Amino acid sequence: MIVEGQLSRSGVGNDLFANAKSVQRILGPAHNAFAQYDALKAAIEKFGPGKLVLLMLGPTAKALVGELAATGLQLGGHWPHRFGVANGFQMGGDQQG
Repeated sequence: MIVEGQLSRSGVGNDLFANAKSVQRILGPAHNAFAQYDALKAAIEKFGPGKLVLLMLGPTAKALVGELAATGLQLGGHWPHRFGVANGFQMGGDQQG
């Protein structure tokens, strides 16, 4: 499950998730995701159990991971940079991350 800003579209237009059984998304605002913190947290708690949840919401992701870590959810934060590096390699670049 990907939790990201509504304009991020991580993994769209490439094959980063080609081997995933499924990809679900929770979309937050494109800017100031912290304004929707409680709604995002509730959605993650509702839809996240049993899934790997990748949070891509800048500083809000770090706060959510910190707060939700004790719930037993599988969480990962700060993914945009890793996707950028992977996209660079897929396009024949030599970016390092």
